[in-house]
Amino acid sequence: MSRGVAALLAVVAAVTALVGVGAATTPDQDGGAGAGAAAPATVPVVGATAVCPALRTGDGRTSTVSAATAPVTGTGTGTGTGTGTGTVTAAPQGGRPAALALTRSRQAVRGLYGDLAQDALVVRAQGELAAGLSVEQLDRGTTGSQRGLAGVRCSAPAVDSWFVGGTQGAGQRSTLVLVNPEDEPALVDVTLWSAQGPVDARPGRGLVVEPRSRTLLALDELAPGRTALAGHVVAQRGRVVAAVRQAQADGRAGRGVEWAVPSPPPSPRVRVAGLPRGPGARRLLVTNPGEEPTTVSLRLTTSDGQFVPTGEDAVTVPAGTTVVRDLTAAAEGTPLSVEVVSEDGPVLAAGLSTETRRGQRDTDVAYAGPALPLAGPALVADLPTAAGARTTLLLAAPDTGASVVLTPVALVGGSKDLPPPRTVEVQGGRVVEVSAALRGGTPPYALEVRPSGGSGPVYAARVLREQGEDGPRTTSLVLQAALPPVTRPAVVADLGVAGAG
Repeated sequence: MSRGVAALLAVVAAVTALVGVGAATTPDQDGGAGAGAAAPATVPVVGATAVCPALRTGDGRTSTVSAATAPVTGTGTGTGTGTGTGTVTAAPQGGRPAALALTRSRQAVRGLYGDLAQDALVVRAQGELAAGLSVEQLDRGTTGSQRGLAGVRCSAPAVDSWFVGGTQGAGQRSTLVLVNPEDEPALVDVTLWSAQGPVDARPGRGLVVEPRSRTLLALDELAPGRTALAGHVVAQRGRVVAAVRQAQADGRAGRGVEWAVPSPPPSPRVRVAGLPRGPGARRLLVTNPGEEPTTVSLRLTTSDGQFVPTGEDAVTVPAGTTVVRDLTAAAEGTPLSVEVVSEDGPVLAAGLSTETRRGQRDTDVAYAGPALPLAGPALVADLPTAAGARTTLLLAAPDTGASVVLTPVALVGGSKDLPPPRTVEVQGGRVVEVSAALRGGTPPYALEVRPSGGSGPVYAARVLREQGEDGPRTTSLVLQAALPPVTRPAVVADLGVAGAG
C-alpha cells in the first residue's frame, strides 16, 4: 500500500478473532502435583516486541511500517473464535514521545509524532494481540544506489542472531545495523564468513551499543572487499536486533537494494523458500561456519516437480566459506524452493534473485530466506497498491500435498467490504505461485495465510514487484506463523532454600 513518508506510518489489525490457547492446570488437591506445587501450564503469549531497524525519509527513499494481528489456535488448523483484547504501541527509538497506539476494542489509530529520519522503531504488543503480531518494514528508493525495494520483518531483540547476505566491492555497500531497545548497554561480538573464506574476527569484537540507541557499521570496515557474506551476532551482555542492508550501483545505474536474510542457527538441512520465476539471475548461497569442510546436495522443488540439478548432488563447501551456485537455468519459467542437505556439519543458506527488464539499465535484487513449515496462521501485513505493484505468494509442499486458506484482513478504519477467502491446493513435490489480491475485492487489506486441517507441511514466501519507468523493483519475505502458546514450568515451594546460608 503506497503511503507518503514514514510519518504517515500505517498500522493494521485483524478483525478476525484471537484465541488464547491453553488453560493453566491446577494441582491435585491430594498432592498429585506435589504439595504446594504449581503444575506445568500452557499459557498464551501476552507480550511481544518488534524492532524495525532503520526508518528513513529523503534522498529519494521512504520507509513505511505495517503491523497486523491474526487468530492463534496453537494447532495451525481451524478458525479462531472469541474476542481479542490488548494494545499495540509504537515509538521511535531514542526517547521521543509515543508514536501511535492501536487498542483492539476501539480499533483506534493515533498519528505519528517525532522525526523518524534514520531512526529505528520499536513496536510493543500486550494482551492477546501479542501472539499474532507481525510487523514489516518496506523501504522504497527511486534514485541512485538506493533505487529499489527492500523489505524486512521487524524482529524481537535477541542474544544470538544469524544472517545471510551482504557484499562489499566496487559500487557495493553493506551496513550492519545494531539496535538496542533496552535501558542498559549491550556488548556485541560479530563473526563473518565470505566467498573468500573466514573474515578476521578481531574488528567485530567488543562492540558497544548504548541504551535505546543504534550503531551503524559499514561492513567494509569489518570485511573489506569480501562478497557473499554471512554472519553471527552474539550479545555478550544485553540483547540487540541485528540487520544488514545491502545497496549497489554501477555509475548512475542502480543495481539493487535489500535487507539480508535473518536465519535460524546453522542446520544440516535447510529449506530456502521464495526464489521467484522471471528474467534475471537466480543464485543460491551456502555458508559453512564450521572449522571442517562439508559436502552438500541440492534438491529443487518447482511447479513441475522435484529434481537434483546436474553437478549439484555433491558440492564441497570449505570451512568458513560461502559457496555460490547458479540456478538461473533451473528457474526459467518456474519459482523455486531449494532443500540443502549437508553431510558433515550444519550450514546456512539463502537465495538471491536479480530482477531485470529488457531495455532498462536499472535492476533490483531480493533475497529468498530459509523457512520453516507453517505451524499456524501467518500474515502479510500489507499489500501495497502503488501503480504497477503486484504481490504474489510462493507456496511449496515438498513432501505431501498441502491446503492453504487465504483470508483477507480489514484495515483499522478501512472498508469492511472484503473479498471471500480462497483455498489453494498444492500438490506434493510442487511450488505454486498465486496472487495475493483475491477476486472480488481490491487492496488495501492485509492477508492471513493459514494451513487448513489435515494439510501437509507448507513453506510460504511473499514476493512484491513493482515496475517503474526507471526499472523493476522487488523484495521478498518468508512467512512465519504466529507465536504458539508457551509452557510455564512447574514451580515447587522449597522453604529450605530461603533458609540456606
